[in-house]
Amino acid sequence: MKITKTIQRALLILSTAGLMAGCGGGGSDADAAAPTLQAPPTTAATLAQSSSEAQEAVKAALAGSATVVAQGAGLDASFFLIGNPLGAAGTPVALAGRVMSASREQALAVQTLACSAVLDAGTCSGSVTLDTNAPDSSVWPAGTYVAMTFNALSGMSEGSSISMNGTVRIDFLSAFNTNATSFANVRMQVTTSNVSGSVDGVAFGPESDVALLEFDAAGAATLTIDGVRISGLDGLAVTDANNFSIVGTVLRNAYWGAASTYVDTSFTQWVMTAARPQAGSSLNIAAGTASVAIGVTSSSATTVVYEVLLTTAGGASHYSVTATYPAGGGAPTYVSQPAP
Repeated sequence: MKITKTIQRALLILSTAGLMAGCGGGGSDADAAAPTLQAPPTTAATLAQSSSEAQEAVKAALAGSATVVAQGAGLDASFFLIGNPLGAAGTPVALAGRVMSASREQALAVQTLACSAVLDAGTCSGSVTLDTNAPDSSVWPAGTYVAMTFNALSGMSEGSSISMNGTVRIDFLSAFNTNATSFANVRMQVTTSNVSGSVDGVAFGPESDVALLEFDAAGAATLTIDGVRISGLDGLAVTDANNFSIVGTVLRNAYWGAASTYVDTSFTQWVMTAARPQAGSSLNIAAGTASVAIGVTSSSATTVVYEVLLTTAGGASHYSVTATYPAGGGAPTYVSQPAP
């Protein structure tokens, strides 16, 4: 997962094609009222000491990993226009060559580009319409926006297969230097309108939503969307929805026992192969001073066994949770019991 593969190509396309402010308003669909940002709860959950709590924690771990992958895929798709990380050698030259045909001499605030301007030439179809109020300078103040409407766009980009429809609008909530070598301390809001598609086989949408993307002083990203907050997205590597790994990513979302409170799931190393967590995978769920440490001790097509250590103010308890998958497919059944 390359979060910095997001805005760079869009910025370069905009600057190279001469899409600067002062040349007329955009008036695209992105000007419609944005939905409300949904953040996770602010009160930590109270975990119970029970075998059923251990079982529900395992289910939540699996659901949480799916959430990270789904939101990561949607974000990566919405931001795939970035290209290589900021400051990567060769990026401006390569992209300048792609967009020189995009009517550079006519600086329009709204312009539609062929798919080859943003995807690998010869393997793509569709187009993208760009709209911006970016000033003709390297420093964009807070309030600058870039809107991209994807019109049946499909093809390859940087080795990934991408299909996309709908509008993505990026509003910069802080100043942004387009010559910077990272996104350190940058905040932006990403609004989607009827966005759907897929990235490397992971489907998403249709989505009409708003997300907050914040970068810390080191340039690490945190995503807030749909009532969840995800940090450490660079630790996500996805082949498809059933095959992925998550290392060092932290998810904050609603507690399975009370949606008004939250838990934090830290994926130490979580590997999914053929929709099964692999032996050695581990994560930790925390809420205040309580925690649930989960490790996969064995995994097969039919059975996955989890070791669960549940620690609360009432003490610590070990449990074994077994998930059994039906031969014909479908959701597993769970049995939890105190570990010997």
